Amino acid sequence: NYIWEFCIDESLKRIYPPSEIPNYTDQSMSYDTDDGEQINELSARELLVQRLQQPSAVSAHLVVAPGGMGKTSLCLAVAAKLYHRKDLKCSVVLIQAEFIKRYVAENGVLGARIDSMFQLYELYARYHHSDQVFDRNTFELAFLSGSLVVIIDGLDEFVSLFPDTFNLDVFLASLAEFHGELGSSAVLLTTRNSQLVEFARLDELAIERHNLLGFDRATCEAYLRRRFRKYSEGKAIAAKVQSQIDKVQLHDPDGRVVPFFADIAATVVEDGIRDN
Repeated sequence: NYIWEFCIDESLKRIYPPSEIPNYTDQSMSYDTDDGEQINELSARELLVQRLQQPSAVSAHLVVAPGGMGKTSLCLAVAAKLYHRKDLKCSVVLIQAEFIKRYVAENGVLGARIDSMFQLYELYARYHHSDQVFDRNTFELAFLSGSLVVIIDGLDEFVSLFPDTFNLDVFLASLAEFHGELGSSAVLLTTRNSQLVEFARLDELAIERHNLLGFDRATCEAYLRRRFRKYSEGKAIAAKVQSQIDKVQLHDPDGRVVPFFADIAATVVEDGIRDN
């Protein structure tokens, strides 16, 4: 509390709020145990918001899922939820690999090594051309004390984007080192690559892995109802789209649907409504 009140400038306490994906619908996550895969009781957003706002033995939370499963949507939803928590004394920094790729495409690949969270934050700040930027000492103090929640969406993309300068092992070890100081640092990471880090290394670094599962039938229906609620026949349209999803068997053997596929199916129908 002292660090938040007296060591961080007011202009840095409220970084611009992220915009959530329209019609965001929460989904489930699972974690692996010796007895197999277990599904968390809380939804993905609820669980991560809860974990990121309190000290724990975990140095980072790693969410793993293939493309189209909603990792970016989840990051935006978590960031927005934390940002609007008036009782939570922290700032939120969301670093998206997609935007860093744009920056690199326009300005070229940097030669400096990226071995720490602050160096990734510098890239993020350059992309946004922000006038309100943490200096290294303030950033690390805020991060160390839990006054700064950092969300990195697309960890695997940084590995491919900076093959010669981004040392993933050193970067993850730095997160564990920071967390070992006060046990208060809060980090959320996402990746498409399930083989990015070995399980043994995750345990060694106290990184907690979660698997994003996609929509079950109830959440898919909730998403479609939310998507079409602005139309007078919204419920009927949502039911029609759900029927089409079932008909073309977009779901997996467990009955779950990749959110991207649900979005495509809904977009096709919505485009037809607009054309009429």
